[in-house]
Amino acid sequence: PCAVPPEDVLEDLFRTHDFWKNIPPSVLLPAREGLERRGIEVAEDRNNFDYLYLRSDLADLAGKKYHKKRNLVNAFTAAFQVREEHLTEKLTGDALLVLEDWRENRGEDGDYGPAREALGLLGVLKLRGSIWYVKDRPIGWCLGESIARGRMFAIHFEKGLDEYKGIYQYMNQSFAASLPAYYSRLNREQDLGDEGLRQAKMTYRPSGFVEKYTGRKV
Repeated sequence: PCAVPPEDVLEDLFRTHDFWKNIPPSVLLPAREGLERRGIEVAEDRNNFDYLYLRSDLADLAGKKYHKKRNLVNAFTAAFQVREEHLTEKLTGDALLVLEDWRENRGEDGDYGPAREALGLLGVLKLRGSIWYVKDRPIGWCLGESIARGRMFAIHFEKGLDEYKGIYQYMNQSFAASLPAYYSRLNREQDLGDEGLRQAKMTYRPSGFVEKYTGRKV
């Protein structure tokens, strides 16, 4: 919900649900005291904070703080002749090849199901992305959508073949650079409490977070 539901509705929801997830600060701040008086305990849900980045930071990788990322990208482009194409419905078959290899190499499904579904609904959902090739072999792709009235772009999926060292750093930089300048920020979503993923996202120096909170009836 975009606001705190009426008291009777909220009470009814808590009778059938364990918690209220993804409460944004805009909803929480004016209502927190009232929620606590009604026995609803609110806590920060750090695992679901979305990571926000300046698009120009990820596109340029300028300065000392990004020198390791820049070195990986430079080494990647020196080792491979890569071409980037817009990920259209005609190219989803190539993206699926990458996705299948990604799942096999990881030995787990992860978000395989949602990623496959998104590729199948690319046109219906009006998603936008890129796919990268070395010669004629697809080696990685990303997919997302425009949000915040066209001021921000959310990256929902990013899949690459680990045998190509630097592929993820390259895709990150290449896609950010390919986006129009009116996208001032990129939302690269949450880390879900995965420490490795959190560390990787923090190395890109987020400019901010989309904070989220969880409410429980006590």
